[in-house]
Amino acid sequence: MNNITPDQFIPEKPGDLIGEAAKVGAALLKTPWGKSGTIKVLLFGGPGCGKSSIVKMLCGRLATNKWNIEKINGRNLTIEVVRDWERATHYGTLFGGWKIKHIEEVDLVAQVAQDLMLTYLDDLPPENAVIGTSNLSLETLTERFQTRFQLIHLHGPSNDELAHWLVKRWKVPKSTADFIALGACGNVREALLAAQGFQMLGKTEHRL
Repeated sequence: MNNITPDQFIPEKPGDLIGEAAKVGAALLKTPWGKSGTIKVLLFGGPGCGKSSIVKMLCGRLATNKWNIEKINGRNLTIEVVRDWERATHYGTLFGGWKIKHIEEVDLVAQVAQDLMLTYLDDLPPENAVIGTSNLSLETLTERFQTRFQLIHLHGPSNDELAHWLVKRWKVPKSTADFIALGACGNVREALLAAQGFQMLGKTEHRL
């Protein structure tokens, strides 16, 4: 940990996250997902609040190898892709274990693809997961599409939570941490980059 700078930090467990993200991550990872079940989760909230980190942890918890994880941006999720997914469900996988589809920016999925996915989601075989993430609201998604998922609205940490974390974990001075947290507006990624910038500035001034 001592050799890792703020801009290099990658959360590996729920305890590395802050506030609501830590609680949601812990709950999802502790859930006893059985081999006879499926997972359909949609995480949405502001940028840098921990959505992608939670998905990465959940994938690590479920998938036996990286080949069982498919990541796709919502703008590229066409009806042809959905049809390929439907055909593939009949053949399973050569590697066994959970198969995970991670849809980033799910708010960009076209309505025609959403409509086609309804049947795919309803007929999802055991040990299959579809996890969506979005930085925006879900207004572009049809109500029927949304009802197929467990919706989780993830809020970023408060300014106080973020500032406290910067002070405790990264030894950022309290006044600087408060300033960074105020500007980051709950975006942990931006706060870490700012903290790194302040640390580098401090080292430069020290040399001078």
